[in-house]
Amino acid sequence: LGTGTFGQVTLVLHSPSNRKFALKSLAKQTLVEMHLEKRIFVERDTLQNAEHPFIVTLYMTSSDTDSLYMCMELLPGGDLWALLYSKNPVLPRGTWHGLRLPHAKFYAANVLSVLSYMNESGILYRDLKPENLVLDAMGYLKLVDFGLAKKIMPSERTYTMCGTPDYLAPELISGGGYGRSCDLWSFGILLFELVTRRTPFFDGNQSQMMNKIINSDQFLSGAFPKSLDSSLKELIKRLLDPNPAMRMGNLEHGVDDIWEHPWFIELRRENIEQRALNAPFAPPVLQESSNELRADPVPLTGGSAHFFSGFDMDLKPPTYPDE
Repeated sequence: LGTGTFGQVTLVLHSPSNRKFALKSLAKQTLVEMHLEKRIFVERDTLQNAEHPFIVTLYMTSSDTDSLYMCMELLPGGDLWALLYSKNPVLPRGTWHGLRLPHAKFYAANVLSVLSYMNESGILYRDLKPENLVLDAMGYLKLVDFGLAKKIMPSERTYTMCGTPDYLAPELISGGGYGRSCDLWSFGILLFELVTRRTPFFDGNQSQMMNKIINSDQFLSGAFPKSLDSSLKELIKRLLDPNPAMRMGNLEHGVDDIWEHPWFIELRRENIEQRALNAPFAPPVLQESSNELRADPVPLTGGSAHFFSGFDMDLKPPTYPDE
């Protein structure tokens, strides 16, 4: 299904139930070399406790000498990045080269639902972007990859510089500490990207892009297409307020303010979460499967196995999706 820096994701078959799952295989040695041992536990623990229809389900974790395995819900539709940037789009392009407004609004509401849940649960995600949003069998989005997530109190600040450059909030770049409102900034960037197929502060020179983000009040207005829907434009501006204390979603009524914004008003959170709406695109059913719960391992050296002790957990039974 995919290959990344740390391993691969394979379509596997659970023979007793004849159900298909996605097996994420991670090379221990690679994780140790990149000092990411703690992040994989953060992802496991966050997913173990998450209860939301648009967060990928983790069923169990296991390990062998060289690799870690995470058996997860199968998401057959590919990621939102591919939906946006495919040379052979499955959805028609909109006026501003991205998705048409109704389609963009549907996917944005999926993401807003997850943001609402994480805000209520005290989860700071820190890596919201199209690549981490994957379509399930019904065409709804699910958030994946919680390696940068962190539990944080409403008034708490954290200081780690992490995330994807295009989506970083100015307070994260400045190094003075940031809170949960940085995910709201990333959501504003994502809204812009959904309808334009570009991020508002992109620059081939990363230091220039960081400068544009920090000085967003000088650059944002010029980034908007001239004819962009006025309601959407106003929403994006409020989400991209450089002052996190004034950012929409971080005010007295929290994320509810975004749901009540005119651009979202006809989409109710409960209808989205109950999947009462038809998705713009339903992905085809995957046919290939494997009974092998194995990756090609990178041998673990240097006595680092203790980093991963206690990783194995049987979290949810494989029949969970139909219960």
